[in-house]
Amino acid sequence: SKYRHVFCDQPKVEECWTDFRLSTVTGDQQYIKASAKYFAVGMAGGGGPVIVNRLDRPGRFDISTSQYVSGHSGAVLDIDWNPFDDSMMATASEDTNIKLWNIPDDWEPTDDKGNARAGKSLTESLVDLTGHS
Repeated sequence: SKYRHVFCDQPKVEECWTDFRLSTVTGDQQYIKASAKYFAVGMAGGGGPVIVNRLDRPGRFDISTSQYVSGHSGAVLDIDWNPFDDSMMATASEDTNIKLWNIPDDWEPTDDKGNARAGKSLTESLVDLTGHS
């Protein structure tokens, strides 16, 4: 085989994102989505927290310190980014709601050294689309 001698180097710690407690919701959705500026991952926890992190800032995430997006009453099932606006995201949840979010320009969950950075989490969405029960 021509791929017999292919190998990969272990990534450097300073080039990785760490300490995510991922959601255990199962289904056919993709668990991570990215725009040209951010990536988003659904996390385990009440209120359907979603981690939104800058692509150019790897580092350690700390749920007790770092900023995150939270506004649902159930687990987030799907996430997607606006293809025309790198700061606009939609989340869909088990609570039958879809929420549109605008990530502020000063959003910095990690500092330039990769450490968790304290900040205000995003809890108010731009638009709420409510399903029927």
